[in-house]
Amino acid sequence: MAATTLSAPVAVVAAAIVLLIAAQAAAAAAEGEDSCGVGMVPCPSGSGCVRADKICDGVFDCEDGSDDGYDFCLSFDCGSIGKTWCREGYQCYPRSGYCDLNYDCTDGSDEEPERCYSIYQSKDLCAPKGLVKCANDVGYCISPQDVCDSIPQCSDGWDELNCLNHTCRPGQLQCPLTGYCTQGRLCDGKPDCWSDKGVEDEDPAFCTGHVCPEGWRKCGDGLQCVEAGKWCDGAVNCLDGSDEGAVCAPPPPPPPPATEGSGGGSGAESGSSGSGAESGSGGGSGAESGSGGGSTAESGSGSSSGAASGSGGSSGVSNNSSTPVVLSKEEVARLKKLAQAKKAAAVAAKKQKMEAKRAAAEEKGKQQEARNAVIEAKVKSKADKEAAVAEKKRKQEEKKAAIEAKKKQQEEKAAAIAAKKKKEAEKKAAIEAKKKQQAEKAAAIAEKKRKQAEKAAAIEVKKKKQAEKAAAIAAKKNAATK
Repeated sequence: MAATTLSAPVAVVAAAIVLLIAAQAAAAAAEGEDSCGVGMVPCPSGSGCVRADKICDGVFDCEDGSDDGYDFCLSFDCGSIGKTWCREGYQCYPRSGYCDLNYDCTDGSDEEPERCYSIYQSKDLCAPKGLVKCANDVGYCISPQDVCDSIPQCSDGWDELNCLNHTCRPGQLQCPLTGYCTQGRLCDGKPDCWSDKGVEDEDPAFCTGHVCPEGWRKCGDGLQCVEAGKWCDGAVNCLDGSDEGAVCAPPPPPPPPATEGSGGGSGAESGSSGSGAESGSGGGSGAESGSGGGSTAESGSGSSSGAASGSGGSSGVSNNSSTPVVLSKEEVARLKKLAQAKKAAAVAAKKQKMEAKRAAAEEKGKQQEARNAVIEAKVKSKADKEAAVAEKKRKQEEKKAAIEAKKKQQEEKAAAIAAKKKKEAEKKAAIEAKKKQQAEKAAAIAEKKRKQAEKAAAIEVKKKKQAEKAAAIAAKKNAATK
């Protein structure tokens, strides 16, 4: 009796809300918007209003939570708002939400794998959301950015397989050995592809045969590409320093003007008809030549072509020049200064190259640290995502457990009420039985008394008859005596 009293008001309220939803459109047209407004209904408790489609959806919308009360939703008709029931029977969800990869029911009955597996296989539910479906994880979607990023997202690692056949997104670099997609360029001196195979994009064996893209030039060691605009810009970009080396040196200065001697020579301090620097008389053309037709430095007279040759046609070194070679102090100072400048330039170039290599090594270390940080961030993001999913599942399990506990509590309460009712009925039956027993006993006593009274009356009648008989005999005796 008590259980019926508990659920009857709830069922009445649920039925009233269903009728209100069904008649709302007509009521709004006839009487205008009611107190809650179009599309709204009163909360089951009567305090506040709620959207009709929000009733029994697993989320408390009324301030007192009565729109998702357990007893109320067990009696509510989900079909009245165009929805269907979850398995537990106290929550509604849209019919279109069945097997759509979105959990609507807190008990998960709208996305059960054994019921949805064939639907997941027949439909690509990931593509409409801009996601990619894992080949072997039915019903599991991942972001396109997670494909071939070196971090497996699918349970079997499908998203990191056959990446050499995968096309990376525009602006991304495809690693040469693994096919992973990342940011950066091949063979630019900056490591971008890190894997168990090492630094793929800067591997010498690969970069030796790599062709630089348009607008880029290969460094002298053949292992690095540098933008053409960065060559000879005063900053070392090639790890071997070749972008700022001899390729950038200005053309050599013109030779100093010659001092004419006797003859028609054109070299500095030349003799007659000599054309080499500091030549003697004759037709020599080499530096510091003597007379004759020699063409090499410090030649003597004659037509020799060897260095420091003498007269005649022999070639080779000779000290037969009759005119000793004497350099001016200015020329000696100039040559000495030039040698010192070359030495200083070589030292500076070597120092600059060492600095460039050290800076490149530091930059490489920084980039490696940055890459490691990115990988750690991705791993952490994945772990956070898994933790969030686990936390969501845990909360759903807790909510489900709470609902089960509440349901069990209500069942125990109903059982207790039924047990109490049964005890009261048994007690009442016992009292009735005792009363009946007492009534039967009283009736038996009364019957016994009645029989005793009848017996006593019979005895009295018998005694009376005996007395009358005795009196008659006595009278008869008295009469006989007289």
